[in-house]
Amino acid sequence: METVVKLKGHHSSVSSLSCTAQILASGDEDGWCIVHDVGTEQVLFNADLKSKIGLPAVTSGAADDPEISQDDASVSAVCWSPSSNSVLFTAVSTRAFLFDLRAGVVPQQEFSVCKEDIVSLDVNTKGTFLSLADDSGAVQVVDLTAKRVYKSLRQAHSNICSSVTFRRYRPWELVSGGLDMTVARWDFSRAKELCRWSFGSGSGLDGNDAEPQMFNPPMVHQVALGDKTSEDRSAARLAAAVLGNGAIALFDVDSDHQASTGAARSEKKNKGSTTKQSTALKDISEVILGVGLPCTSTALPGLRMELGSSYGGHTASASCCCFIPGSLDLMEENVQETGEGESDDTILNRGEFSVHRYADSLGKDAGVGSHSASTSYSFKEMMVASGGDDRRILLWSIPRAVRAYCRQQSLNKQVHAFDLDDHNTKLPVPQPPSLHPLVLEVSHKRKVNALNIMQCSVADKGWLLNVADTSKNITCYRFKHDHVNATT
Repeated sequence: METVVKLKGHHSSVSSLSCTAQILASGDEDGWCIVHDVGTEQVLFNADLKSKIGLPAVTSGAADDPEISQDDASVSAVCWSPSSNSVLFTAVSTRAFLFDLRAGVVPQQEFSVCKEDIVSLDVNTKGTFLSLADDSGAVQVVDLTAKRVYKSLRQAHSNICSSVTFRRYRPWELVSGGLDMTVARWDFSRAKELCRWSFGSGSGLDGNDAEPQMFNPPMVHQVALGDKTSEDRSAARLAAAVLGNGAIALFDVDSDHQASTGAARSEKKNKGSTTKQSTALKDISEVILGVGLPCTSTALPGLRMELGSSYGGHTASASCCCFIPGSLDLMEENVQETGEGESDDTILNRGEFSVHRYADSLGKDAGVGSHSASTSYSFKEMMVASGGDDRRILLWSIPRAVRAYCRQQSLNKQVHAFDLDDHNTKLPVPQPPSLHPLVLEVSHKRKVNALNIMQCSVADKGWLLNVADTSKNITCYRFKHDHVNATT
């Protein structure tokens, strides 16, 4: 990756990002919201939200005044409405504002429905509902048409609710994450919790449980859904959570729902009903990789794994993540074929990402034909980017991670069989993955606060990864799949 744009205009650390088309909105800790056109690098909109909540504008005297809390003025979240490229939602302190950029810096609507500071917000696909997560652990869902609170999830989390996001293909569902180390899926139309995942007990990539951590506990700082980035409906099942222990948790957000559906169908079958097995109950590995894997169907009843420091992950708390679609044009442009006598691990160490080579090895391992050069990049090549307090940006390959997970699950079963069989004298030896889940590592000079991805057609900038950190600038990286130890 290479730095192509540095967006300026903020007076303090940038805390939040959101993009639509090639327009990027950002908020900082001094209460300013700025909108940039990334193609031309011009400022299209800037508003002082601190004045909207009755706090004085930032001056040298006000900044030193102990009675004025700068935290109260931080723009903690920004989000574009999916239904309109000119409608922007922002959050500062306990209030949220709706701006229409065509009407200037005067907010068109204000929402004062939260008792504690707002941490995260999101708008559903149709632009009819707004969700607000606050410090009390509650989630408020606002009906934007009726301009009132639709539902209130008062006990969503026992600690700060750090993230909330609507689901694209399930219009009445949302997913929330909190500092209570859990992620929950909700039917907000009934204010009902559908399922909850806890990361406090530890469920790593190796499948082993760990004792609760006293230092850097796995608090959930952000939850991202695959359906926000990919058009592939199978991506709607995938969720990622960034944890305080530095790990990136990947899990199947529909696993519990499908398990209960399968149980109900089994009960019908026992009563004499002949029902065909639903394709929705396929192994999650088949949905992600598109092919069968050399593991049993019981190995992955529902994807649940963590990419931690043992796989080159973050060494400090992870703060943010975003999914990256598998259809990046740059993946085709920068494909490097494997040299003669070189292994896939050699390619990784050299920092080159060979998509065609990976497709060939995927077909060979799975027992199917190799992909041609015209492989259609879709969810099968999807990746996730993560940033953390260790000043690193990491790019993970989801298919590679799932394959490593399957290998480890298979090894665990062999070890278990060895323990049960007294006549066995050969202990299974773990085999290192031929393709490492970690694809790229970018060294950043500052702690990362927010990430998102956008496509910019101006000046051949292509796909950009926008990074907000503790500086006053926003760094935009262009994708190149050669290893760059980039600094800002």
